[in-house]
Amino acid sequence: QGSISLFIVHYHLSLYFFLVTQAIAGITGDFAAMLMACFTYVVDVSSVRYRTLRIAIAEAMLYFAGAIGEGLISGLWLQELNCYFIPPIWLFIACALGIIGYTIVFLPESLSSSEYQKQVRKKQSKFQTLVTGVKILFGQYKDLAVWKLWCGLFIILILVFNVMGAIQLNIYYIKAKSSLDWGPETTGLYLALQQLSNMTGLLVVLPLFI
Repeated sequence: QGSISLFIVHYHLSLYFFLVTQAIAGITGDFAAMLMACFTYVVDVSSVRYRTLRIAIAEAMLYFAGAIGEGLISGLWLQELNCYFIPPIWLFIACALGIIGYTIVFLPESLSSSEYQKQVRKKQSKFQTLVTGVKILFGQYKDLAVWKLWCGLFIILILVFNVMGAIQLNIYYIKAKSSLDWGPETTGLYLALQQLSNMTGLLVVLPLFI
C-alpha cells in the first residue's frame, strides 16, 4: 500500500490509482485486522484483573498516534514541506517495516509451547473455519443465540456509523473552509487536540467505570 502510494505521488499519477491501495488494504483486513491482533494479544498476556485497563491503554495509544499523525505530520510537517508528500509516505513505509521486524524478532508467542502445540493440533482446515463462521452468523452455535449476535452487530454498526460519520463530516467541513479560514497547520493542531482529548477521556473515565 505504501509503495504504490509513493509511486503515485512521485509520478503524479491520477488519484484514482489510490483505489488500488485501498483495495489492497481492504483485502488484507487493513487497520481493523491489526487492531484485533493487538487487542487479542493484550487479552492473551493479561490477567483478568488488569485486562480492561490494558486494552484501554492500548486504545489510548491509538489516539496518541492519531494526534502525532494528524497534528505533527498532516499539519505542521506538511506545512513546512509545502505539501510535499514524499517524506511522510517514506515514514509510513519505515513504520510498517519496523512493525514487521519487531513482531518477528522481539514479540514472544503469547501461548506456552505446550498450549501452542495443542492449538496447532486442534486447528481447523480453512473450509471448516468458513463453515464455523457461517454457523455462528446464521444459526445456533453452542450456547450463543444468533439473535443476540445480530443485535450486537447492529448496535456496533449504528455506533460506528455515528462516530465515524460525525468525525468525517467535521474534517470535510474544516477542509472545505480551510482555504478561507485555516491552513494545514491550524487544521492539524485542531485534529491533534481532538485526538488527545479522546485519549485523556479514555484514560480518565474508563478506570472510573472499572
